[in-house]
Amino acid sequence: MVTFSGLCRLRPARWSWPVLALLASVGQSVPLVIAGNPTIWVVAAAIWAPVTGRAGPLVRLKPSVAPRALLGITRRSWWIAAGLLALACIPFGSLWIDWLRAVVNIHVSGPEKAGYSLGQLPMLLVPLVAVLAHRRRTAH
Repeated sequence: MVTFSGLCRLRPARWSWPVLALLASVGQSVPLVIAGNPTIWVVAAAIWAPVTGRAGPLVRLKPSVAPRALLGITRRSWWIAAGLLALACIPFGSLWIDWLRAVVNIHVSGPEKAGYSLGQLPMLLVPLVAVLAHRRRTAH
């Protein structure tokens, strides 16, 4: 619901809604939502980033899509949120080293070996399509 309301505030063009619906229903999108995978929160943050700016830094929680964290970087609220996120990470300092070791040592087998997040790509494209299809309000 949070993601849908973010999409509505972004106001993508009408032609993009069927594309967004298709992206949200193919690949691993539905299983990711059912399992509560962190990707769903990254997608929600990436959708809200251009709307408010505050959610942009939260996209960095998934390193494979970290460049999308730059959505909304021109807003002051993005920088405030990035600072707050950095402060929130300080108490977990030593755990970040463990996390980095785990990421470096991950061994993926099977079809996912080509790209760990490749199956999540359709869902991760939803914010990108919404931003590209964004309609600007025109003055009457």
